[in-house]
Amino acid sequence: MQGREQGWPAWTWLCLAAAAVLLTSFALHQRRVAAPLVDPGLFRHRSFSTGTVVSLLHSMTMGSFFLILALYLQQGRGLDALDSGLIFLPLGLGYFASSTQAAKVAARLGRQVVALGALIMAVGYGVLAQTATTLGDHGPIAWIIPGLVIAGAGMGLVMAPLPALILNGVDPRHAAAASGVLSTAQQAGGAIGVAVIGMVFYGALGTYPHAFAMGLLLLVALDVMVAALVQALPRTNR
Repeated sequence: MQGREQGWPAWTWLCLAAAAVLLTSFALHQRRVAAPLVDPGLFRHRSFSTGTVVSLLHSMTMGSFFLILALYLQQGRGLDALDSGLIFLPLGLGYFASSTQAAKVAARLGRQVVALGALIMAVGYGVLAQTATTLGDHGPIAWIIPGLVIAGAGMGLVMAPLPALILNGVDPRHAAAASGVLSTAQQAGGAIGVAVIGMVFYGALGTYPHAFAMGLLLLVALDVMVAALVQALPRTNR
């Protein structure tokens, strides 16, 4: 997160390398101890191992989207915090509307509800990217509302059923550990997403609409990856 602003000093790369070493050491340690904090057997369940990656990728798109949207609205379009927050409302409305129906959709589509939600998010981000590019620096900001509603609707279809799909089939004895790993993956995904999308955003910062659109296009790619990876989840009873 600090690398670009600090000029990519050596300590940033050393920290990244150390993280890989520490994660590997932790995994080896957990395989040896009698009562591991995270039972390696959890990752033998395809629904859990694949689902954790899906959750991490999805989390990369969430916090980073909120970040670049706020930057675009406040620094790019000059809105204050209150007006920027009001622009977020359509996103929440789309999320609320779809999340209330997510259980019914999941009952019909099974795992594909997550793929559908991810693709709807991708469409919403694409609409926002096109709208921001068309509006430039001075067009009516209300034109981004349709894209926000679409993206929010996709979020609701993913967030509501995803934990159940991931934890499906996990031994009840490991439920607490599995939930903890899932929460950790979500937090890690949020941090990685902010760092990566933030680099893309500021790297493309000639104008804020252009930087916003470039960040959104990467989010579109991540959501398409989520939809594709969902196909590796085991089929569930509808």
